[in-house]
Amino acid sequence: MKRFLSMAAAIFAFVVSAHTFAATVGAEAPPIQLKSLTTGQDMSLSSLRGKVVLVDFWASWCVPCRKSLPMFNDLRAKIGADKFEIFAVNLDEDKADAMGFLSKYPVSYPVVWDQAQSTPESYQVMGMPSSYLVDQNGILRAVHKGFKEEDIGKYEQEIRGLLGM
Repeated sequence: MKRFLSMAAAIFAFVVSAHTFAATVGAEAPPIQLKSLTTGQDMSLSSLRGKVVLVDFWASWCVPCRKSLPMFNDLRAKIGADKFEIFAVNLDEDKADAMGFLSKYPVSYPVVWDQAQSTPESYQVMGMPSSYLVDQNGILRAVHKGFKEEDIGKYEQEIRGLLGM
């Protein structure tokens, strides 16, 4: 019985710790602190509190990202960077691949590089692109897997809803 209780306690501790930083709608978004792809400066998701943030995981080999990144850039310009920000997390192993992609599909929002690919697990990223809508208080409000052009209206509606627009 004592062994069973020890095993149960260990399993419980593992489950709780595994979900402490898991991306769950309605819970605080898992922390992200990475270096800017272009400047090398540290950037964090928490520094954007007060804005609605779309955390977007992408890679240079992702075909839908060729449309999503520029469309998100246009959406940010339309809504206003003072209220809404994109926090793009690049998952390429080679920085040159990401830089080459951005030279073809430039954006004006922050792009960080997760060379170690440490953040996808906490966000439970299952495919590219994957986006996570975070409210002004750092709470995860929506998860989007994949991207289709016709979805941009849904993104805008969710963002404006969070902003009370």
